[in-house]
Amino acid sequence: MGEAKSYIVLPMPFDGQVHGKRGEVLKHVLPATARDFGRAVIAPDTNPPIMDALDVLAYREEILGVVPSGFEPLMTIRLTELTTPERILEAGKAGAIAAVYYPRHGQPSAQHSFTPENFFKREDWFAALAEAGMALSIHAEHPMFPLLQREQEFLKRFTEINLPLQFP
Repeated sequence: MGEAKSYIVLPMPFDGQVHGKRGEVLKHVLPATARDFGRAVIAPDTNPPIMDALDVLAYREEILGVVPSGFEPLMTIRLTELTTPERILEAGKAGAIAAVYYPRHGQPSAQHSFTPENFFKREDWFAALAEAGMALSIHAEHPMFPLLQREQEFLKRFTEINLPLQFP
């Protein structure tokens, strides 16, 4: 007798980061994503960025208006200088699953962000994220260092402050 064969059945794939943007770009990117993925984490790097509960709800409706039924957009907010713990908690209640940090000068539209040094001081945000049950998604690079050292320098500072231990 032959060996029994095992199979793994994967449900529709998941996309861990989609930059859907808005308007015409959104109308092309998200339907293409929805054809191949059942759900996706939606990056909040629109202009203006997705920053609070009202933004999350409006952007989700905009996305649902261009994708087939059954697609699940997993919403995020962008951490900016205007972010407060209250905004984080409200966004979590509105369905945001994560907050995203992009360092200033680290990517296009990062003018809405701030330096890593200021980011590391925001323990009030990290506590609010933990309370809301939201993840922290970090574009981990320190823009003040040469290109090939940016991630290493950011991660060195990140591990020095023990955030993962303080806010699991």
